[in-house]
Amino acid sequence: MSKYIRYTLLFLWFFAGGFLISGSAQVWADTTILTEEVVITDQNIRTKHTGTIVGTWSVDTLTSRNINNIAELLGVETGVYVKNYGPGSLATSAVRGGSAGHTLVLWNGLPVQSPMLGLLDLSLLPTSSVETVEFVAGSNAAMWGSGAIGGLVSLKNEPDFRLRTKVSARVQSGSFGHFLYENKISLGNKKWQSVSRYADQKAENDFLYPLAPGLPLRRQTNAAYRQQSFLQDFYWNITKKQRLTLHYWFQKANRQIPPTNVQSKSGAEQADLSHRIMFDYKIFTKRGFWLFKSGFFSEKLNYEDPINLEKAENEFFILLNEFSGQWSWQNKHFLQLGTTHSHTKARANGYRSVVPEENRLSFFASWKMLVKEWTFQTGLRQEWIGQQKAPFLPSWAAEYQVQKNGHFFAKINRNYRFPTLNDRFWRPGGNPDLLPESGWSGEVGSVYEFRFDRLKIRTTMAWYYRNINQWILWSIQEGAFFFSANNITRVVSRGWEPRMIMEYKKKSMVWSASMGYDYIRSTNQVAVKNPKIEAGSQLIYTPVHQGFINLQTSHKYFSFMYQHRFTGASQGINERIPSFFVGNVHLAYYLNQKRWTGSLFLHINNVWNKNYVIVERRPMPGIHFQGGFSFQFLQKQP
Repeated sequence: MSKYIRYTLLFLWFFAGGFLISGSAQVWADTTILTEEVVITDQNIRTKHTGTIVGTWSVDTLTSRNINNIAELLGVETGVYVKNYGPGSLATSAVRGGSAGHTLVLWNGLPVQSPMLGLLDLSLLPTSSVETVEFVAGSNAAMWGSGAIGGLVSLKNEPDFRLRTKVSARVQSGSFGHFLYENKISLGNKKWQSVSRYADQKAENDFLYPLAPGLPLRRQTNAAYRQQSFLQDFYWNITKKQRLTLHYWFQKANRQIPPTNVQSKSGAEQADLSHRIMFDYKIFTKRGFWLFKSGFFSEKLNYEDPINLEKAENEFFILLNEFSGQWSWQNKHFLQLGTTHSHTKARANGYRSVVPEENRLSFFASWKMLVKEWTFQTGLRQEWIGQQKAPFLPSWAAEYQVQKNGHFFAKINRNYRFPTLNDRFWRPGGNPDLLPESGWSGEVGSVYEFRFDRLKIRTTMAWYYRNINQWILWSIQEGAFFFSANNITRVVSRGWEPRMIMEYKKKSMVWSASMGYDYIRSTNQVAVKNPKIEAGSQLIYTPVHQGFINLQTSHKYFSFMYQHRFTGASQGINERIPSFFVGNVHLAYYLNQKRWTGSLFLHINNVWNKNYVIVERRPMPGIHFQGGFSFQFLQKQP
């Protein structure tokens, strides 16, 4: 590991010291204020999505709703089905009937997925580590590459050069030994900014749950966890048109893995450790920008089960580089060209003597055109993994503006996902001859907003269709005695996503409601013997029906929120998972002074004390509580 860090630091030093000694800006911001006199418009067409619906949340909004990680955000605020094994345990997403590997997670524009598993544990991503979170349902493979089939989660750290000093902290305690502490310190001026964050969360998770109706309650054991993270950001406006950004993200998690409700005990434990460092350099020009990004990510996972005498040590290292440029003409035509390269190396007991290394090279382009009420955008991508050429990926999107109240949209994409390292190199079962998953997807929809005096209503509607060929599935082939990875099925997903948000204001009172429904039909088109999957059957852990409603009211210093979510029945690997609904209540009292603010809050989870499971044989806790306080001190530039 030290060799990789040494090479990465040498590379960063060479670029920073020998090449330009200059700086960059965050890609995401539409309007970036570099100095008091200069305002530069940056409409990055790669991150300004056309032809789809985008959800964006600030860290302040998520904190006020007691949402502590990305798994909770997707589970409460969107229609995404989150496959959660329990508090503090593994949590993955299934967007629009896709697999966990079909959701791509970006950190400041670079993918942070595990190349070994092809996914990321969303419970390990604290929302306090970023400024904003963006979620885009649907395919974005033409812009972001392998794995961006079902959806895209983008985590963004952004500067605020209006600030001189900002200090905030939050302390939370609750049922089952839960304790959380977070703080954030921002320092700087109009030339530079430094942001430091630290978060520490732990719990015993020794809740009671019923094994079956009529039987005594059982206490959960071996379920404790502790997660820690530290993130440092540094932003430097070297000139009016250049910025340098540096990020370092450290995470550590130790988790016990509890027994299922059909096991008597468990002694399994898992330790996760990750280091992520990246920088970007951006030059703003009269008609666009030049952007260079580089990152080095390392992750280590150690699993041990003394009862079953199992032990596994896995680790990987990734070096990523990206270079892109964008140009505009008459503020109606935008063209972006770019290239990315990554080098990956991994080690695992399951690879035995093999140490796989992988190089990926890609070129992408996007063109956006504004014509009166119309917006058109086209994307192209070509990628190589080693000597293998991936499918050519085009995309097309359009939006039509209806006066000022809303718009209609449509989007068509080609998708692909390259096999993971485990799919190809794990022994036994890995298959180096696997083909990439590939297919097409499309969606159409509308966004419309109504205003009636003090009442505002916003509605969105989306219909989608997606087919994936060469779907990779681990199964037992005829004549074999172990699971192996094979391209053995084809999956078709189609669905409907209506949403509505209402807000009514009268003097100091505000009432709001958001609601949504998801209809998802995601079916196997090819029968599989083991595990037994019939042709035309719904994918496992994919409910056909889901719905949610969030109600909130606030008056001066007081806020009340009720969150209600319904999840329909689904099929697990061994048994059927019944439908369930869960309600949460959040109460807060706010204190506002000239330079500081504070709040006292109480959160009641599973307020109706429902007995349910999301993953078969993995019980979830009944009613439980979390309460605490937060404060924030703010000093802006004079």
